[in-house]
Amino acid sequence: MSDDLLVLDADGVILDYHEGYALAWERAFGHRPQIRNPDGYHPRDYWDVPVLAGEELRHFWTVGFDEELWRSMPALPGAAEACRLLRDAGHRLVCVTALGPEFEAARTANLWRKQPLASVHQMVVRAPDGQARTFRFGTESADVPAQVAPSAC
Repeated sequence: MSDDLLVLDADGVILDYHEGYALAWERAFGHRPQIRNPDGYHPRDYWDVPVLAGEELRHFWTVGFDEELWRSMPALPGAAEACRLLRDAGHRLVCVTALGPEFEAARTANLWRKQPLASVHQMVVRAPDGQARTFRFGTESADVPAQVAPSAC
């Protein structure tokens, strides 16, 4: 049995961010977008939608990407089963997301629905210029998987 740690991104790996984007678009603008390129990586390339700016962009992010969307974003087909198989093969799984702190509770609830996560942890990474970014990650146990000590500069 392996004891390898696997780190998986939430959006686009476990959760279907393309579907979430379409749901957000529908909430914000009242219609579901059509697929432009089924091989498109970014949702703006995947869906047939215009590039937004200004008030339209603000409206999209505030109305479309609300707490309910982050709480209910669907899993990609087979993602939960793949996580179970990896765990059963002896891998320790960690799920990371760069979603902002205002949606922490919603993302946590969403990831917990997509078992096998048992706990969601938070880590703040601060760059030398002082800017900080908060990352949240889920694990299959409540134990913190590792501690990172700051290096001496």
